[in-house]
Order: sequence, then C-alpha cells, then structure tokens
Amino acid sequence: MDIQEKILFVDDDFAISKSYTRHLTMEGYMVDTFDSIDSAIMALDTNQYSVAIIDMDYPKEPEGGIRIISYIKENKIDTILIILITKGSIYSFRKIITYIYDYIEKGDNVIEDLLKRVKNALELKQLERTKKIEIINKKKNLIERSITFTPEYQQAGMSILSYFNSVLMKEYPDIEASVTIKQEGLKVSMIIETPDGKKEEIEEMLNDYGLVVTGKKAPEHFTDDRVLIMELENQLTWTKAQIETKKRLLKYQDEELKRKDIQIERFMSTIEKVLQRPINIEVSPRIIQADNSKIADERGIIVEGKIKGDIRSGNERS
Repeated sequence: MDIQEKILFVDDDFAISKSYTRHLTMEGYMVDTFDSIDSAIMALDTNQYSVAIIDMDYPKEPEGGIRIISYIKENKIDTILIILITKGSIYSFRKIITYIYDYIEKGDNVIEDLLKRVKNALELKQLERTKKIEIINKKKNLIERSITFTPEYQQAGMSILSYFNSVLMKEYPDIEASVTIKQEGLKVSMIIETPDGKKEEIEEMLNDYGLVVTGKKAPEHFTDDRVLIMELENQLTWTKAQIETKKRLLKYQDEELKRKDIQIERFMSTIEKVLQRPINIEVSPRIIQADNSKIADERGIIVEGKIKGDIRSGNERS
C-alpha cells in the first residue's frame, strides 16, 4: 500500500478486539480499538479513519452502535462503515442500513470475511481519492466566465463567445482544449477546458480576443493567420449586423423597449467585461448622452444578487 490506512474498531469484548486487531495489523493497517462509544466518538473528532468497524452487539449500551453511526453521518465524517452483527439480525438495523458500506454476520469465518470486506472498502476509498484529485486538477485547468445579457444583446453575445472556440482551434491545433457555452435564461456561461500548463497562455489569448472584439486591438496584431484575420473581421461585422437587426425589431415592441437606445459601443463594453474579468456579472444598461462625441455608461454590477457598485469609464471617475 502507498499509505498506511487507519481503521477504527469499536467492540466492548476485549478478547475479540485483540484478535481482530492482530489480524488487521498483520495486513498492514493501523488500528485504533475502543470499548467505549464516547471514546470512539472523541477519536473520530481528532483522527481521520478510512474505515470504521463497529460491533452492533453492545451490551453496555444497546443503542451505542446506532449512536456512533448517527454521529458519523450527522457530522459528515468521511469514513466507510462496516458493522458486525449476530446472525439473522440485519433487519433490526434497517434504519441505518443505507448509511453503511457492508455488514458481517458473526460466525466461523468472520476474520477471513472481515479482511476481505476491509480490503474492498479500502479499494473503494482509493478510487474516491483518485476521483477527487482528478476533479481538483480539472478545476485548476478551467477558465470560467459568465454574464447575464439583456435580451437585445443576448444573441450577438452568444455568437461572440462561441466563436472563440474556432479561434482557439486555429491558434492551438495540436492541443486538447475545448470551449463549452451554457445558457440558463439570459445567463450565458463560457467554460474553457485547458491542458496542463496552458491555462495562463489561453487565458491571455482570451483577453486579447476581447480587445479585438471591442476594437482596442487590430486583428492583425492578434494573429498572423490571414484567413483567421478575415474570419474575425467577418464575425465582428456579423455581430454588428445582429445588433442593428435587433434594434429594428424592437421598434415594433412595446413602448419601454422602443425607448431603449441599443448601441454597438455599449454591447462591446459588456463583452469586454466577460472576456477580461473572471466574475459573474449582470448588466442592466442605461445610456446618458454626455456630449456629441462620447457615450457615458452607467451599469449596476450585481454579484450574487447584491449591488456592489457602478463601473464607469476612466474619464468619468473623479
């Protein structure tokens, strides 16, 4: 074994405890044995046990086994439960049967049976550890961005976010990276899975893509691929056309929508937030005409449902 597994053994019969502990120790396990339920509970609070073996036939406290199992579940203690019971008594423990991994009826081959069940339990434990490590490593390589669009910008916004997958495939044809777009109502999330060692590089590329989309960086400064440059220009042209089309359609909507001034600049500013800031935002735009040459935005930024403040352009901040 790569690590020495630790086992909790609870039984008020000294002779049985000594025998079981000896066999478990011979298999390479570290065993803590208790004849008191309270002592076992205290040990669970201060130690991490891969497996807990509990003898349910406990004359000193008939409900002791159930009490310790309930404590483990209520406190979400990460240990696999195996119980020892007298033959034919499993139905007496139907209330806790869903909490345990396995049970062993006492008999002639109980030691052999116990060692087999413990081995199976620890193999399961190792699989759980491996899975947790894989999940942690996967999260380390994820880039997640999400935004809640107002209706007039949603279609164009999804097109821009989705197109990044094409850009990624062209710029990194030899790596296994993927872009997933999820939609929940008006909320759109982009999840990028990156290979080991490439997250920062791809995240920088995403930021540069946001600069191209918002017109702050020329496509030819983003890539040397002439075909990709033309495709990017076509995508941006198509995005502007989508917004203009939506603007015309909204003229036939109710008066509130008619009054909305749908601007390309406002959409680009919104997209920039999601491509360059790893936060969840909800944008409810209002337009203030500052002068003939500039549009000043006021956006309430909502994080987890609470107003956190306003974002204004650098020229507007005092």
